[in-house]
Amino acid sequence: MSFPRFYNARSGRIFGFAAILLCFSILSNGAFAQFASNESKRQLTTITAKEGTPAGQSQIAPTPIQITYGYTVCKEIFDAADPRFPQVSNPAELIINAIPPYPAPASLITATNPNRQHLGYSLGDNPNLFVSFFGAGGTSFTGWSLSWTAPANVDRLVSVIAVRSNPSGLTNVYSYPNLSVGDTGTFTAPGGGVIDQVNICFEPFTGPSSAPVAISGRALTAEGTGIAGTRITVVDLGSGESHSAITNPFGYYTIEGLVAESTYMVSASHKRHSFVNNQRTITISEDLAGVDFVAP
Repeated sequence: MSFPRFYNARSGRIFGFAAILLCFSILSNGAFAQFASNESKRQLTTITAKEGTPAGQSQIAPTPIQITYGYTVCKEIFDAADPRFPQVSNPAELIINAIPPYPAPASLITATNPNRQHLGYSLGDNPNLFVSFFGAGGTSFTGWSLSWTAPANVDRLVSVIAVRSNPSGLTNVYSYPNLSVGDTGTFTAPGGGVIDQVNICFEPFTGPSSAPVAISGRALTAEGTGIAGTRITVVDLGSGESHSAITNPFGYYTIEGLVAESTYMVSASHKRHSFVNNQRTITISEDLAGVDFVAP
């Protein structure tokens, strides 16, 4: 008759012990979740407080604006004071006439190739600067970049990429109001016609000196998960000086000691991830947060 009481007592002890474990687990998970939430909120608050659209940030192939200008697109935009492109303040341009794929790199030296013409005007020629095209075919290309050779002498940035078709003569203008040194996406002529000319418009650039500032941001997946171990590289386009940082376990980074009012090229790289828009141009006037890189 004592067996039922024994089993009931043992069952009660087991149930009590299981209840204690369950409570401990819930409390532990709650504490961890609260810690993670607090950490996330602390980081996000820091970013949100200063968040803004970085000046000069490149886009994923901006929506083109179709125009009917002729051969010297940049000069004609400038001469007409076209309000759609207020960043074009001078007529300097590089014109490339060639059946794709385009010569790459295209040096900014007049008459180095019969299919290239650099109308430098007040900017003049610069043998240290090059424009390269990626994924070039008969009707499109998938990216472009402005690069340079040592010693660094970046005296201009890109304000417009214009793509003309044959035989229509119409032109798609990809506009960069904050200027850029490169972009990726799909660049086409109007109507998907064969590309017979590309115009690159330039704006003068100098790298001024001022007080030190910092940029910060995050490398993350499209779902919002931070990517640790991402290398963020910042290159001063005026001096060529380079800075870098590695993202922490939550994907955050900060790079300090940068010069205010200078223009930088910021890029992200990781062994296992590729980032959308992983290279962009930023002009920093004060501490800048929210410079994020997203992996699809």
